[in-house]
Amino acid sequence: LGDWLADTGRTWGQPVAMSGSGPALFSLFGTVVEAADAVAEVAGARSAEAVAPVDRGWEIDGEVPLPQAPWMSPS
Repeated sequence: LGDWLADTGRTWGQPVAMSGSGPALFSLFGTVVEAADAVAEVAGARSAEAVAPVDRGWEIDGEVPLPQAPWMSPS
């Protein structure tokens, strides 16, 4: 993983970090377009994604139905 981290950093021309929760690498880019271009250059990744930061938590486009607890169901 260390070699892949170094190779990716050289390819992107900027620092690449590894997440603390496992073998995931990431870097920060100025725009989503720059990130998408960088993702396209990653060889051998099981998954690679360009994403934009959100204020807190996570965000999904569209509507996601929220589950209701049984005691909140209409009687």
